[in-house]
Amino acid sequence: MTGMELQPPQITFKTQLQPDTWYNKDQRIEYEIVFGGNGLNQAWNREPDNTPVYQGATSGFAQLSEAGEGMHTFYVRAWNHEGKQTTASFGRVGYDAIAPQVSLAPADQEGVAGSPVKIKWPAASDSASGVEGYKVYVGANITGTSDWFSDKPEVITPPLQAGRYVIRVQALDVAGNSSDWVTVGNLIVK
Repeated sequence: MTGMELQPPQITFKTQLQPDTWYNKDQRIEYEIVFGGNGLNQAWNREPDNTPVYQGATSGFAQLSEAGEGMHTFYVRAWNHEGKQTTASFGRVGYDAIAPQVSLAPADQEGVAGSPVKIKWPAASDSASGVEGYKVYVGANITGTSDWFSDKPEVITPPLQAGRYVIRVQALDVAGNSSDWVTVGNLIVK
């Protein structure tokens, strides 16, 4: 015996991913095993089965997209030649590649000229990381955009002149995805 057989395998993850963080593009998790050599097994969101699948392997990887949308933990189990095993995990890490969905407002909103107006629209939905907020445009341009940001589906405008305004929003999710700009309604100021 060289002494290495007495050591259980040691698993080291090599990745740029940060735990408890959402990603909107596929990411790779690599790992290396020291004192292994008799195989390994890996799985998402559960400990791997108790049988080596990759015989003789001392390194491996997984793609975050394999786990699908949501927050996940990656597990690796490794064996040495004496049958000792170790299980290690990495995560939780989130994968969300789908932009939030925006709904249209049901009716025109009204305001009084020369006064601020509180504008509301239906909350966007996001099935994975959640909605972080909205970029908002209130103006005459039917394709207008702006960097005005609100973390809620509402804003208070500065005082406006009488006229008709379009209300456009772009929903942003926590993973960095953004919806298309959508006109959610109109504002009529009298």
